[in-house]
Amino acid sequence: EVLYNFFKYNQIKIDAAMATCLLTGLITDTDNFTNAATSSRALSIAGDLIRRGGDLGLIQESVFKDKSMNALRLWGLSLSRLTTDNETGVVHTYLTQADWKKYAVSDIETEGIANFMNNLDEAPAALILKELGDGKVKGSLRTTRNDVNVSAWAKALGGGGHKKAAGFTVTGSIDSALKKVLAEIGAMSIKDKEMRNEK
Repeated sequence: EVLYNFFKYNQIKIDAAMATCLLTGLITDTDNFTNAATSSRALSIAGDLIRRGGDLGLIQESVFKDKSMNALRLWGLSLSRLTTDNETGVVHTYLTQADWKKYAVSDIETEGIANFMNNLDEAPAALILKELGDGKVKGSLRTTRNDVNVSAWAKALGGGGHKKAAGFTVTGSIDSALKKVLAEIGAMSIKDKEMRNEK
């Protein structure tokens, strides 16, 4: 939206290729116009970009229909590991370096798992941990709830992001990382409850 407004304000012509790029940004940032970032302005801009030649079919093929069979098998493995933490209610899963090697897929092909997990309606947030192979673990947090701020959780772990989508990187194994992350989330949740009770 910012780039679109910049081009319009400066009277820079948006050609079909530019429209496709801008439309890709809108579609991916709003998770196909389904998350809270979707505004009437975003939909209006999307319509204008399509009128200017934005190739919606190309975007769908390139962004949402680009998974190999092995990538989907890896997604299935990740989803089969879904577990709910009893203390925080957070649903979590993980992928290891061995998983990627077994299915011969790249980390890029697993990028949508965190957003897909956001379809869960029975958890305050979803977490996926990915082993990076250098003694570190990358975490991605997602939520659809207005009373949960995953950005605050990620910041406490040295990361950052938005209120409903954030990430971080911690040192250690998958198990140690999970314990650390859930402990931090649990401690912050307790503090939040105490602050709300004081009010």
